[in-house]
Amino acid sequence: ELRRQPMAGAKSEGRRVEKYLVDHDLEGVVNEVLNVCLRQMPGDPFALLAGLLRERSLAGRGILASSGRVVRDCSGAPALEVEVRTDNGAFLAQVSAARVRAIGARLEPLAAAEALNRDVARFLEGKDPSRTGEVDAGLLGLNVEGTVGVNTVYAASLANWRAGASTRGQKLVKLLAEHGGKREVFIPVPWVSAIELAHEHVGLLPVGAETFEEGIGMCERILAQMRRGVATNSLQVELERLIAAVHELELEHVVRFAIGVRETDVLEPSSSDNMAEPVQDDAGEDAGEEAAAAAHATTDKAKGKTQSQDKEPSAAAEELKEEEQENQAPATHDRAATLAVVNSLLMNDEQAQFVAVVENLFPPGNVLAMKRFVEEFGDFVILINSVNSSLPDESGTDNGDEAGEDAGEDEEKDAQGSEAGEGQVDEEDPSAPGDGSFKVSRPAGEDAEDPQAVCNGERIYVGTPFGSIRTVTELIQYCQDLQDQGTAVVVQWEPCNDVLDTFAVDFSVGLCAGLIRVGQLSSAATVCRVNGLIRLEQELGAEAMYAGNSFASPSR
Repeated sequence: ELRRQPMAGAKSEGRRVEKYLVDHDLEGVVNEVLNVCLRQMPGDPFALLAGLLRERSLAGRGILASSGRVVRDCSGAPALEVEVRTDNGAFLAQVSAARVRAIGARLEPLAAAEALNRDVARFLEGKDPSRTGEVDAGLLGLNVEGTVGVNTVYAASLANWRAGASTRGQKLVKLLAEHGGKREVFIPVPWVSAIELAHEHVGLLPVGAETFEEGIGMCERILAQMRRGVATNSLQVELERLIAAVHELELEHVVRFAIGVRETDVLEPSSSDNMAEPVQDDAGEDAGEEAAAAAHATTDKAKGKTQSQDKEPSAAAEELKEEEQENQAPATHDRAATLAVVNSLLMNDEQAQFVAVVENLFPPGNVLAMKRFVEEFGDFVILINSVNSSLPDESGTDNGDEAGEDAGEDEEKDAQGSEAGEGQVDEEDPSAPGDGSFKVSRPAGEDAEDPQAVCNGERIYVGTPFGSIRTVTELIQYCQDLQDQGTAVVVQWEPCNDVLDTFAVDFSVGLCAGLIRVGQLSSAATVCRVNGLIRLEQELGAEAMYAGNSFASPSR
């Protein structure tokens, strides 16, 4: 009898265990997550298994709460910070208050934080953050064009992607790579600022380094060598000093340059240097014009100018807008002078190797000149330029009368070629160095209004919504489209105000962007991202290669 009791107890326990396994489908679930793990083969399989099992847990409550607050960016200006809280902790994202042109209303940080605490928090509560695409689609269903704002939605999307990666037990970089369709990832080449003048800039690209960390070290050595000399305000002189420093350190076959004019064409005019304002309706615009006119008249009076006092408010406001645009944008002669310097380098057999990227060398309306440049030098130089074919072509103004005449001749030749049914228009050889024009063969019938059909490189901002980009899902799709078309991708936070957020690190690696613009090594935001990339490079190890000389298209 005593022997039978243990046996009966064992059978009862066995039946209880079997029932438990069946009720919770433990065997099926474990087999399923194991198969997923074996297919992905992550570096940390236990983290992935933990995330997959957590998704099947009834205890997973999704997003518990979210909130927004106003913080400060690296210049001291207000910025928006979003916090999304789940069972796994709190996940933060910061978005700058930069006025990069975007479709939809952009709220100043305080209004954005209020909209997030009111409308967005209500929507996010209880949502599964791992379903990033669904959450992003839902965010776009809010009143993005009005009370919520595109920057509010973008910040919430960014924070949710961080929470979603944690919920799935993945690194954010892996989640981004998965959604971007990347089987392998690359560490981007850093674009480090070396020369910063009033309108012109030059960056260092250590394409010949073995690792990102080594490349940063090379840039540091070059900058230290530059600091031994006396800085000037001449781009030509500073470039000569930079080239001399590179030669002295014997890095001429390792480092290339990015040369350009400061980016202003993508910025919206703002009445405040530190804070973006909400997009106004017609009534708001009229009120803004009247206020601007009043301010302008007061300023003129204080300076002893009486002409503006006699003007109508609307005329004075229009004049003020023109003055603001002139102060923001580089003059045409600045572009032409920089283009002449670049042209002289490209025409020099010994120095042409240094030029890797050129930026904003042409006015946005000078589409023909951009195409010529890409066709002549696009095999080894990336052109990044704002494009707006609706603007007048300024090639015949400050660039000289010959450039304007050439443009007219080209139009005639294009027309003749089209009538003859030819697919190619033959033009003269490249012009003499330094004249700011390029005469090469170009295909007829291209779409001049498509920026991606004009330039072979494009900037992607990850710190602010821009264009039609309002969520991380849309940002990923945009990057994929550019890469599918063979366009080189440069990741940067945004053109003016910076914050200490490292999303650019994960995005550039996960989406295989070949270049990341890190800025000046003395900047806190730059150090934040540089350190993040060094850490990520070490963590990924052999899983991620340094893009190096393949920075234009590392994933291909």
